[in-house]
Amino acid sequence: MRKGILTVFGLQGLGFSLREWQIVDGSIILKLRDENPAVCPRCRQQSQNLYQRGPWRKIDHGFGFGRRVYLLVRKDRYFCRACGRAFSKLAPLVSPWQRRTEEAEGQIIGSLRGRSFRSVAQKEGIRAGVSRRILMRRVDPEKLLWREKPPRELALGIDDHSFRDPKLVHTVTNVSAHSPLTFLPYSRQQTLHRLLNSIP
Repeated sequence: MRKGILTVFGLQGLGFSLREWQIVDGSIILKLRDENPAVCPRCRQQSQNLYQRGPWRKIDHGFGFGRRVYLLVRKDRYFCRACGRAFSKLAPLVSPWQRRTEEAEGQIIGSLRGRSFRSVAQKEGIRAGVSRRILMRRVDPEKLLWREKPPRELALGIDDHSFRDPKLVHTVTNVSAHSPLTFLPYSRQQTLHRLLNSIP
């Protein structure tokens, strides 16, 4: 059953085992044991010398079955005999300073389709700036996959929108198809010129 739960939440094959799970305040909490080997980031040697038990990290894993899903993973420290130094074991789910998994960020990106940053922030329970940073980290807004020859019905609409007063961003849409194409992180002429010059 425990392996089945890991599979349902997309955690199979990542080197985790499920210690326990519970529902707290409407959220699903999965307590995981990281069984991956501890690898020193300096010399890449494996270490089994536990130096210090680290605190539990609470990681946002998005939504599942209509509930917010959180993962609890320890951030233990190990001692490397080759380097003579202690190091923190890295979890395969997130970078050292992140608090969201790839799954959670992917859900936020999906929610941004056809919705404003403000509405996504209310739905996800995050600040508007968080969803923008995730989008900018995962997507290059100036790289559109143009066809070799743009369709005849392509008519670009360019507008400025207030992201955070007085900060403005360019939004680019295909007016003929009534569909958004991208947004540009800065309302500068140079940014817009690079986008226009990228059209075949």
